[in-house]
Amino acid sequence: MKVNAQQTLALLLATLAITGMMYLVPIAGIEGRRALNVIVLTLGTCITFILLAFSFTDMRRARIIRLEYSGMLVLAVFIVTLYLMHLLSAGKVTELLKISSFVLLLVLASEKTLWQSFGYFRFAFALIVAPSIVLYFFNLLGTPPFGGFEVPTHEGKVESGMRYGNYLFGFMIFKGGESIHRLSALFDEPGVVGTYAAFLLAATRFKMDAQNVIIFIAAILSWSLAFIVLAVIYLLFARPRLLFILLLILGALVFLAADNPIVQKLLINRLLISDEGVSGDNRTTIWFDLKFIELLFSSKIYFGNTETAYQLGYYVSSWKTLIFDYGLAGLTSILLFIVMLFRLKKKKFGSPKDAKGCYVFLFMFLASIYQRPGVVDVAPLFILAAGVSFMVIESNKKELKLAVS
Repeated sequence: MKVNAQQTLALLLATLAITGMMYLVPIAGIEGRRALNVIVLTLGTCITFILLAFSFTDMRRARIIRLEYSGMLVLAVFIVTLYLMHLLSAGKVTELLKISSFVLLLVLASEKTLWQSFGYFRFAFALIVAPSIVLYFFNLLGTPPFGGFEVPTHEGKVESGMRYGNYLFGFMIFKGGESIHRLSALFDEPGVVGTYAAFLLAATRFKMDAQNVIIFIAAILSWSLAFIVLAVIYLLFARPRLLFILLLILGALVFLAADNPIVQKLLINRLLISDEGVSGDNRTTIWFDLKFIELLFSSKIYFGNTETAYQLGYYVSSWKTLIFDYGLAGLTSILLFIVMLFRLKKKKFGSPKDAKGCYVFLFMFLASIYQRPGVVDVAPLFILAAGVSFMVIESNKKELKLAVS
């Protein structure tokens, strides 16, 4: 009973998280993706309530789930957050059901359950990106093995001239008529690969086992600026010696390949700094910025705009959308919920050094909001809770081995 229930719960959490990230539009179409999400959501919700209804007492005794007063407080703050994010209004039933049932599981799941679930998620992520690494090199040779090109349905992507190379095991993103492309596997965009790769590598302290090698290569081929920034943040504070080595290698590669158009366009040019900021920071538009400034000096600053940025036709992905959509009250509630969820899952570490790495992990997560504001969702909340639990378990295992030896 104990093993089966724990494995079921761990697999359920990992499956919901990885499915929530997968884009699949070029392969299954927009309706196919929606159908897949509804199916997984329905099954996940049913299994959730079946597990909790029939096995709650047994799972609690077996420490598969933990019912704590601090967890109840986290759920209370989460309900307030949902209200401030306008998710308790009519027409949001599906989205509310998805996120609510998942957060309930995250709060109740023990650190051992989340540790196991993190392992499943990391394996699935590596398995998804691995075929696209092979396809990436086929494309560099000019011989794509499968499929053609499709225009995405997302208006913002269409306007930017983005196309998808549709393949059997994944797809690449191309812009306009350029042959330069970035690995995105089965996810929405290359930045998703880079961002989650950074989190997975940080939670495992950048230890290069087989899965992490695959994840690291995929992150490099995604040419994600987010990966570089988040990886530097973690390594700078948690593993500075490794950062020094990686910067030496990266510097040597850039120096040797500075004239290469791919390196020039996707790395060097994106790191140039001017009066307008970093050139690679393309998460907003001048039209949205003007609307945002207008909101800052109005009464809407407290609880946000009646219509979201997306509903108004602004296809941006910036921290500013949190204030624009939900106001300062919503932003404060979201940040409070994130910190409280972190504190709930951060148990006693085996060493102060590992505890420091966990706080750096939280800082990484908060920093990622700058370009990926949609943090109150299945995948981001999973990577935070499960990542912290994984770090706690691994730290105590390491200290236990040292004590025995």
